[in-house]
Amino acid sequence: MFENHIKIAFRNLSKSKVYSFINIFGLALGMAACLLIIQYVNFELSFDGFHAKNPNIYRIRFDRIYPEKHDKSAGATAFVGPALKDEFPEVVAYSKIWGTRHISNVMSYGTKSFNEQDLYYADSAFLNIFSYELIQGDPVTALAEPYSIVLTERTAKKYFGEEDPLGKELVYSGSWGKANYLVTGVAKDMPENTHLKFETLISFKTLVQHTEGSAHDSYGWNAFQTYILLRPGTNYLEVEEKLPSFVNKHYENLQQNNIKAKLYLQPIQDIHLHSNLRFEPGINGNAQTVYFLLIIAIFILVIAWVNYINLSTARAIDRSKEVAVRKVSGAKRIQLIKQFLFEAMMINTISLVIALTMLQLSWPFFKDLIGKDIGIALWSNISLQMNLLIVFLIGSILSGLYPAFVLSSFDPIRMLKQRGSKVGNVFDLRKILVVFQFVISIILIAGTLTVFQQLSFMRNQELGMSIEETVVVKGAGYDATYQVKLDNFRNRILGYANVYGMTNSTSIPGGEITWVNNSVRWDQNPETDLNSIPFIGVNEDFVSTFQMKLIFGRDFSREQDDGKQRVILTKTASELLGFQKPSQAVNEKIVDGNVTYDVIGVIENFHQKSLNEHFQPIIFRYVPIANSFYSIKVNPENIKASITAIENAYKEIFPENPFEFFFLDEYYGQQYSADQRFGQVFSTFSILAILIAGMGLFGLSSFIIAKRTKEIGIRKILGASVTHVFVMLSSGFLRLSFIAACIALPLAYIGLRKWLDQYPFKIELGWNLMVIPALMVIAITLMTITYQTIKAAIANPVDALRYE
Repeated sequence: MFENHIKIAFRNLSKSKVYSFINIFGLALGMAACLLIIQYVNFELSFDGFHAKNPNIYRIRFDRIYPEKHDKSAGATAFVGPALKDEFPEVVAYSKIWGTRHISNVMSYGTKSFNEQDLYYADSAFLNIFSYELIQGDPVTALAEPYSIVLTERTAKKYFGEEDPLGKELVYSGSWGKANYLVTGVAKDMPENTHLKFETLISFKTLVQHTEGSAHDSYGWNAFQTYILLRPGTNYLEVEEKLPSFVNKHYENLQQNNIKAKLYLQPIQDIHLHSNLRFEPGINGNAQTVYFLLIIAIFILVIAWVNYINLSTARAIDRSKEVAVRKVSGAKRIQLIKQFLFEAMMINTISLVIALTMLQLSWPFFKDLIGKDIGIALWSNISLQMNLLIVFLIGSILSGLYPAFVLSSFDPIRMLKQRGSKVGNVFDLRKILVVFQFVISIILIAGTLTVFQQLSFMRNQELGMSIEETVVVKGAGYDATYQVKLDNFRNRILGYANVYGMTNSTSIPGGEITWVNNSVRWDQNPETDLNSIPFIGVNEDFVSTFQMKLIFGRDFSREQDDGKQRVILTKTASELLGFQKPSQAVNEKIVDGNVTYDVIGVIENFHQKSLNEHFQPIIFRYVPIANSFYSIKVNPENIKASITAIENAYKEIFPENPFEFFFLDEYYGQQYSADQRFGQVFSTFSILAILIAGMGLFGLSSFIIAKRTKEIGIRKILGASVTHVFVMLSSGFLRLSFIAACIALPLAYIGLRKWLDQYPFKIELGWNLMVIPALMVIAITLMTITYQTIKAAIANPVDALRYE
């Protein structure tokens, strides 16, 4: 019996080669596309799942709610970790880390010198709580002593080559002065699926010494990412319920100043997709994006299976005689159902094998598309394999079940007498499925157009400053002669013909501002009216170099402001501090704790970060020796020569510091990299979904037109024109596409409006973004069926009447 099923199945496949190809290749393409997306979704959902103690690791989120602002931070105050460990029996251990991207960290060994970006200070519990594997050194003691340092394999090789790094010393020269650090451990390079990627770890006790203890127990310094390990079996929500009383006890000073503090526990595996806070250690993912792509994967697979159902039911009349003869010969209905289900399973299995081959062949392209070097989890993840196998079996059975029941239900007597034109509600179902495909296609096209228009809008919007033609050099470390060296460097490069501006600062556009003061107020406001506002330390050339618009007051001046506490506000900062008009802020005083600043100017708002965020209130403080970044304006026609000249001057004046530079517009644009990747992935798989739907439509239309060959011949003999025949054959599909547009456009509008709501600066959903997708689907429909309809319309009617 099984052998008979195989023979019949292959006979039917070879008998209708075009439809077999469309079925198999369409299903394979849909499965491959679905599998690719599933790999990416699985990767995004796997972040930090490799930590052995993962179910019990939580990060402290620290919120401060001001009258005009809600500050959400991944950085907690220094004392929180030790206090939670002492006061909560559920807390087994804690670990604090502090990132240093905003300061200079020059490490040297012999003649090799590098500025370490991904350097964190971490306490001794860090390597115990997390499963970052050490291949050399003891995780218990590696970070126990001051001036101990742990490197990743990649970083160790960068300094030591093939030498054994353990026990050797690196020379640190940066914001904390100069000192020797002992290498006490080497960790495996960071996996891709972790929210916390480091290259260098320095013992936290070193930072405590540098800060004279404030890094351990400060109540004001809140830049520490703090993780706690709960006792196994503990419900973290019950612990979270106790945190308000903890806050009332320890943050009484904030409450008195009209600031509401809140602490939350973030499960470590939720951080990557569900957290976008201040002081995040890196750029996290977006849960909404992942779920959007998962929906597309489902749509693609469903469209492929819909094609199979449509073509199978369309060919039902073609196979009616086969069914009738087999029934008359004694075949039972259950046997026929088994036969057709077997055919469905066989086609799906062949398609799956082809899909797996496509998956492997397209993987290099897909990795480039998503911008991440991830492995194919399908080959190694048993759980994923089982889940996908279940989906495959259910989909194969469901896609084959309806055609099987339709084909097996034919009345053998009627089918042997005539080849009827309609069987049950098959044609109604097929129309519903075609409308479904059109609806999905319209939604996907509308989504693609909207995503790219939003991205284009954000990339081309005026920023309120000039970041083009700007080379940014990483700043040099402090020493006693730093100011003299900085002045020499500035004078040297400003003397070059191709350089027309330079400024030094603690932050640059596009970067996270880590200097945030939380007790800022206008001195005429009550002492309880405090605000959290980021500060940027700049020299006198910052505003002019970036061509920011000074709307009131004056710019910084070395002659007038050196040695004085002078600041410039952005327009948003002036409003946040309580000034009715920006002009009112000039010559007023603002207070931050015990320091009073004179406001000398107000500049127009600008986009410090991408258009994914609102205008930031920022205070620019005059810090002429700011050493984090040197931003240099250069002539774009002589970029290479300019950089060479800048490098030579830098190496001569700061010989102990490595020369590192980047272009500011590229750096700023990296903020949109995740959005761009989403747009590319979304559009690529949307096109695949539409292509699969088009293949099914082509097969369906060609089959239906072929069945109307005799009708077309009779109509032409009776005088019907080619145009009339074309309209007759295409009108049915066009009517279905119009119905689909009426259903899809409201759904697309609602969904895209919700997606756009996440952006504070966004495009308007105009009529063109809704009408164009509908017109495109109609155009695709016409292009898909035009060849078959025109071929049938212009055919010789004599040949048509000889048909069959």
